[in-house]
Amino acid sequence: SCFDVVAWHGNYAPYKYDLRKFVVVNSVSVDHVDPSIFTVLTCPSLKPGTAIADFVIFPPRWSVQEHTFRPPYYHRMYK
Repeated sequence: SCFDVVAWHGNYAPYKYDLRKFVVVNSVSVDHVDPSIFTVLTCPSLKPGTAIADFVIFPPRWSVQEHTFRPPYYHRMYK
């Protein structure tokens, strides 16, 4: 967890992360992807699948299907 750090004695342990380097994943096969793709840092808890805190960022996404024709699902050809 984020509390298990060497410098944690009640003092601040600064952490710096350049959010311009964060790359958002996008999907071309589904319209709505899981919101966890925006997670930058997470602090897991002892309970599996549960986090104490999540830090997220919502930068602009480049979507490959912008300004293109998206046919209805029954016209798409999947292999």
